[in-house]
Amino acid sequence: MPRMCLAAILACLSVLANHATEHPVSNAQEIAAAAKIAKPGDEIVMAEGEWTDQKIVFEAQGEEARPIALRAKTPGKTIVTGVSTLTLAGRHLVVSDLLFKDGSHGPVPAKPPLAHERAVVSFKLDDERCATHTRLTRCEIRDWKSEAKYHVPWIYIAGHSEKNRVDHCRFSGQNHRGETIVVIPEEKPNRHRIDHNFFGKRERGGLREDVKANGHETIRIGGKDHNTFESYTLVEYNHFEECDGEDEMISNKSFCNIYRNNLFRNCIGELVLRGGERCVVENNRFENCRGGIRVNGTHHRIVGNVIIDARGAGIRLIAGWETHAVVTDCLIANNTIVNAQAQGILFADWLKGEVLRDGTVRDKGGTELPVRNKVVNNLIVGSKGVLIELKGSTDNVLSHNLLHATGEAQVGEAGSNAILADPKFANAAEHDYRLAEDSPARGAGMPLDEVSKAFPVGAEAAPFSAGPAAPGAGK
Repeated sequence: MPRMCLAAILACLSVLANHATEHPVSNAQEIAAAAKIAKPGDEIVMAEGEWTDQKIVFEAQGEEARPIALRAKTPGKTIVTGVSTLTLAGRHLVVSDLLFKDGSHGPVPAKPPLAHERAVVSFKLDDERCATHTRLTRCEIRDWKSEAKYHVPWIYIAGHSEKNRVDHCRFSGQNHRGETIVVIPEEKPNRHRIDHNFFGKRERGGLREDVKANGHETIRIGGKDHNTFESYTLVEYNHFEECDGEDEMISNKSFCNIYRNNLFRNCIGELVLRGGERCVVENNRFENCRGGIRVNGTHHRIVGNVIIDARGAGIRLIAGWETHAVVTDCLIANNTIVNAQAQGILFADWLKGEVLRDGTVRDKGGTELPVRNKVVNNLIVGSKGVLIELKGSTDNVLSHNLLHATGEAQVGEAGSNAILADPKFANAAEHDYRLAEDSPARGAGMPLDEVSKAFPVGAEAAPFSAGPAAPGAGK
């Protein structure tokens, strides 16, 4: 046989071998059947219309270069509603373009179901079968209801999985107890990624007398039984708007997570390092929120954040006690805090025995003061409150901060090598807080590599695979 003909035949066979099959489906049973026969690269295509009271299980085994997809036939026109759930298990899967709308957790049983059985979307089927290297993208959950007193999360990622991704999704209208996204790490780092999502309006928790306010976080990574595990979850490029569920809008309760390049606007809660160590909070922007960043734990890196018009403190270091680890060996640097109403940076908040504004004495709280933290190169500007307040904390490094108190504000503790001057922002009236060319802060800070020498902080930004591509999508 001529060499040219053989090459052509082999090329044709290669195309046939890699040909993806579409499996049209119209209910949960058909999805389960299609998933059993789907090959890597295949797509299971959900029909347009309302999918009511559907317990969807998508369990399949794709490949890194050829994931198996579950997608809407037309983006946004496959509407999952009623008492419905989606459970994912397997490897290299992609779910895209679904709208979860006006659904419900359904009747509340006397005995609460397991956590992964409560979620609208769960990346865990059981203890043996979880989703890994799986992506939920371009989906929306809107106005899902629950009457349960227990947590009913919208997205639940747990088990022995790793490198799952939730991206380019929208979440709004959550008014019940339960996290919008919860990640439960195990002993092995999971390295999940939550990115480019919009988290919309969520009303304050605890409005029902029979439901506690606690448990209304937008994102929680870890928990009281997992706060010593390394998760390495990456949360980046998300937009949080009016996320008022509770004080802990993001609750970090594990090690080595990274929160960067997120926008928080008009939110009651804060980004809270509630437990864990070696986390990174970097280059986030907070506008008109109750606060900015709340800290417990050790060896965190909090760098390059912009906090504007906080109604409380910009950055708070909480006094340590039995349930709240003392703040030690953290780097707080290169942050810009403008017009915080109470404090720019506050040490030893919730300190037991302190006299409160109403004259009462705090009878509960911490007794361990923050120590060995480095607060350098920060720009703090305000007309009210105290720019840096220590509440008796010692053995911390405060150096090379630019502090500009106007109106009723007080500088507080300036530390060494402070600059007490107008920082001269590029255009503060338009909320552009970059430095003007003639700013006195230019060239006046300490090099961070010098500061961090022999002072390990934060998680190393390990390489992260973005996960499989969605059908017809780029990154």
